[in-house]
Amino acid sequence: MDFPNRSMLEGLSEAEYEALAAFDDAVGDLTHEWESAKATSGRLMRMLDAAERRIDNGTTPLPLHFEAVDEALTSAVAFATDLERVLWRYTSAYTATGLSILDRLTDGRPPLSEPELELLRGEPSVGRLQELLEVPLEHRYAARMSSGGPSELKQYREERTLLLQSVEAVYVNLTAREGERRWTRQAVAVERLSKMDDGEHDEPWSNLIVPLLHLAMQTPYEISTHLNRLPAPAGR
Repeated sequence: MDFPNRSMLEGLSEAEYEALAAFDDAVGDLTHEWESAKATSGRLMRMLDAAERRIDNGTTPLPLHFEAVDEALTSAVAFATDLERVLWRYTSAYTATGLSILDRLTDGRPPLSEPELELLRGEPSVGRLQELLEVPLEHRYAARMSSGGPSELKQYREERTLLLQSVEAVYVNLTAREGERRWTRQAVAVERLSKMDDGEHDEPWSNLIVPLLHLAMQTPYEISTHLNRLPAPAGR
């Protein structure tokens, strides 16, 4: 999905445009590297299975190949997980930035200031992300709805519902964990998911990262749709 050109986002301030463009570049590159890292892990897993079969059926006298691939797989999985954490941080921040800009446009508010944009560059808390996703679609996507019709609104509503269900699952999963630190719902709400990975359970963002990545990359188009349906400024 290509990022809209500058003329399609002409109604944004320079700082808003630069923030969106920089996030799009960063998240796009990180996504490619993450997918590559996952593919490497998948290949090594298949190699490990094949090496294990050769040991089991007695066709190789030494486990050296199995041990080497096993070490490589452990390193590859750790790298993919670390890369996924970085991707999550930037994807969630991109989502928060894009939706905040779209919301200020639909509300008729002035451009976000540079200090406001600076705050948005960091990963949002779980509670803040939830607040952003809870904004009614009819308000946020009014420009899109006027051209897309009921079917598009239905699709957006389904995507939003699934995202909110995934956020709720984060609360459920984290508060159900046992260990040294017991999470309450209030503690989860004010924390960032990248700080809540204990290395023993599935990463807390695992069910959120792909749909949120889609939303983050889609939002600049929603912004351009809104801007290009607004009346042209006087004198132009």
